[in-house]
Amino acid sequence: MTAEKTLTAAKQLYKDRSKRAKELKSEGNKVMGYFCCYTPLELITAAGLVPYRIMGDTKEPTTEADIYLDNVFCPYVRTCFDIAMKGRYDFLDGSIWPTSCDNLINVFGIWEYNLKPAYLYQLSIPKVPDSVALNFFKKDIGYLRISLEVLVGREISDEAIANAIDLHNENRALLREFYELRKPDPPLLHGSEVTQILVAVMSVPVAEANQLLRGVIDEVRERRDGPEVKSARVLISGNELDDSTFIELIEDSGANVVADDLCIGTRFFWHDVEKTPNPLDGLTKRYLFDIRCPRIYRGNPEMSRREEMEERFRHIKDFVKEFNVNGAIIYVLKYCDSEEWEAPDLRDYVQEELGLPVLHIEHDYSTVALASWRTRAQAFVEMVG
Repeated sequence: MTAEKTLTAAKQLYKDRSKRAKELKSEGNKVMGYFCCYTPLELITAAGLVPYRIMGDTKEPTTEADIYLDNVFCPYVRTCFDIAMKGRYDFLDGSIWPTSCDNLINVFGIWEYNLKPAYLYQLSIPKVPDSVALNFFKKDIGYLRISLEVLVGREISDEAIANAIDLHNENRALLREFYELRKPDPPLLHGSEVTQILVAVMSVPVAEANQLLRGVIDEVRERRDGPEVKSARVLISGNELDDSTFIELIEDSGANVVADDLCIGTRFFWHDVEKTPNPLDGLTKRYLFDIRCPRIYRGNPEMSRREEMEERFRHIKDFVKEFNVNGAIIYVLKYCDSEEWEAPDLRDYVQEELGLPVLHIEHDYSTVALASWRTRAQAFVEMVG
């Protein structure tokens, strides 16, 4: 694939993200679906499986899910279950479910009962990053390893895991290099394009994703038709934002989206896995300690409020400085308890500590509802500028 065509190919993969996975499936490969940033992808790769992130469809009305799930249920999880019930995830050979939130925990059994997949694994994620939790999490990652060994019918060696760690760390390094293209003013690519590339990367084997990223980086550096200079340089913080339509709305309102703290974003790749003699030690530490998700409690009773907020949001301050951000949007899916509880503190921190204007949006994971946000987005961008 030539560099000139790589960006187009990545965007096409974003539009039809299951196409490549189905091709690999037809060639005899097993495709393993997964939710959330907390799934240790290295184990999937080391097992010879294709990791495929399960996402919803913001343009598909939920119909099947309405029979099984209450209306006050996470709209992202609802639509994932809905399109699975419609057969659109039938190509998966199984899926891995971190206990990231109550919604994923609750729908796990409903998914298992109604879809009857050949393989499911529920990975327990502790709520606090301490030594007891670390030992617990390492054991469960070990059980996941054994479970995958049974599935593929062979041992997953330490060497195979170490090689997979190298591949995924390379992927993370390339994504960080990719994000460097957002730092100039104007940035070299639109924030909406970043989302499309990230979704594409999460839809193919890691070696293919790395090749794709190299081509995209080379092409973007050479092109001359990128974004224009705009007065507002915005960071978006929140959970599942895997459709570029919302970011396009923000950018059409007069901003450049140049940084993020999102599940489909920096939470996925910002930190590498440390190479350790026992590769499970490096995996355990990275996936429990380094993912900056609000579902992990990072404070302690001896901290002052300011100290606790600094511990929880220091990475936001770093992104604001590195990417020259002058406004922030907090994007929260309805009924996401972790994000909803954290949003007021994050808003206060960004406004009071960093001195930036903030727009807080609660959304239902549907592009149908975006029109109502356009006026708010335009007003916010005018305030930032």
